[in-house]
Amino acid sequence: MGLLNWKHEQYHREKITRALKVRGLIPDPNSWEVHGPHEGMNYQVYTGYATDKDNPNDTYCLVFWPGRGVWEIDDPSDWWKKGEPERRITQYLT
Repeated sequence: MGLLNWKHEQYHREKITRALKVRGLIPDPNSWEVHGPHEGMNYQVYTGYATDKDNPNDTYCLVFWPGRGVWEIDDPSDWWKKGEPERRITQYLT
């Protein structure tokens, strides 16, 4: 796990930004972390906060699993809860 350096880690920044943009969300660049890969988890997920582009007062804590989807979670430490179907964000929230 580690906090992403938004200025220097362009590859991760672009993946996150692209996934959130299609959902009408803008990532908070100071909050995103990467988890994995490590033993027992051969993939990466990202956690962080984003705001609704149409309503900046709405903030969401998210987990993004590249190629799989984006889910709302309660806390960044809940990254492992990815995949809960009722919390998946598939389209614009507004």
